[in-house]
Amino acid sequence: MEKGVEIVGFARNDKTTPHTSGHHYLAVWKMPSIEQVEALENAVAQAGWHDYFEQVNARGPLIAASEALADMAHLGAQD
Repeated sequence: MEKGVEIVGFARNDKTTPHTSGHHYLAVWKMPSIEQVEALENAVAQAGWHDYFEQVNARGPLIAASEALADMAHLGAQD
């Protein structure tokens, strides 16, 4: 945490959400570098977390909404 890692929040996944992932919990972290992200991923794996819990990860840099929407439109145009 002293290196700028921030836990934005945790939530119980609302099972009534359309197209839900089916997982029970979600967490959002904010980290200043990919090295810190990879360090957390490695620590979780080394702790044996995946032996007890099913987990999926998603990561990426924050981008502006306009950039995300333009990217989605571009991907949709490829289909």
